[in-house]
Amino acid sequence: MEEIIIGLITKYPQTMTVFAIMGLLRAIFKPIMAGVETYIAGSESKQDDEKLAKIKAHKAYKAFAWVLDYTASIKLPKEKKDA
Repeated sequence: MEEIIIGLITKYPQTMTVFAIMGLLRAIFKPIMAGVETYIAGSESKQDDEKLAKIKAHKAYKAFAWVLDYTASIKLPKEKKDA
C-alpha cells in the first residue's frame, strides 16, 4: 500500500494535497464534535440536545461525516480468532 501511495504522490503531486486535507479535516472534525457532544450532554438545557440531534440527523451532516470517515480512516482487517 505504501508503494502505491508514494507512486501516486510522485506521479501526481496534487494527491499529497488531497491526502493532507482529508487527514486535517478528520483530525479537526472528530475532536471538535466529541467536545461539543460532551459539553452539550453536560449542560442542563435540553434545547441544545435537540438542536444537536437535529443537526446530526440532517442529510448534509450525515453525508459529510460518512465521506470524511470513509476516506480519511484507516480500515484495519478484523482479527480472526483461532478456535
